[in-house]
Amino acid sequence: MARTKRNFGCIGLNHCIIRGIDKRDIFFDNQDRKKFLKGLKEFKEKYKISIGTYVLMQNHVHLLVKGEDKSISDFFHSLLISYSSYFNKKYDRVGHLFENRFKNKMINNELYLRNVVKYIHYNPEKAGICPFNIYKWSGYQELLSEKTWLDKEFIMLYYSDDIKEATKIFQNEHSSGLRRYYEDFVEYELVNNLSDEQVKRLIDYKMKETQNDKNDLLGKEKNCNVLKEVLNIKGVSISQVNRVTGINRRLLTKIKDDN
Repeated sequence: MARTKRNFGCIGLNHCIIRGIDKRDIFFDNQDRKKFLKGLKEFKEKYKISIGTYVLMQNHVHLLVKGEDKSISDFFHSLLISYSSYFNKKYDRVGHLFENRFKNKMINNELYLRNVVKYIHYNPEKAGICPFNIYKWSGYQELLSEKTWLDKEFIMLYYSDDIKEATKIFQNEHSSGLRRYYEDFVEYELVNNLSDEQVKRLIDYKMKETQNDKNDLLGKEKNCNVLKEVLNIKGVSISQVNRVTGINRRLLTKIKDDN
């Protein structure tokens, strides 16, 4: 069966995820992590893509990538083959190391981009490893430094045109205390079905982002937009939103279908 053509972000920005097959570890020591980072640097130059940030976890990797469709696909193809060859030789193993192809989520607006950056950096803290800002194997500290191999401009310019001001805003947002609202962020769009509790957390999260009263979901037009956005997420049903909000199903249907 022919593979489906990849659908990348309309502005070339993507949150990409690489996982070990059967959720197995893909890094056993720091030498492995250094080897993977070396590949990131090498192949990003070869295929002329940009990497905004990243995090290396025990059995998966998150990357913020910008580039043309074919360049991104070729980049991952070469990166994963190269690292798998190194890993299998080092640990005397055979077979696939990674789970199918990489997953990608299109980023098509500024708010989503800024949230994805935070989500990526929060991974070590969410996993109980250490505070996100001291984790060695992510791009957080590199984005704060003047010299880095990361292409931080396309991230920082969404915070401010002035790089110093952008850095301050970037740090403040990461330390805002809203981390719990990002626990299900992004990952909810990679699964087919969500529980009522996940739907409730998503609504709470999105209302927090828009700084609106979650008890007044129908009070303002932008609150209805929050409901519309949640209702159009894959895996969310009108019945679920009805259960967690108490809003009439007919009204929810109208909100979802309203252009």
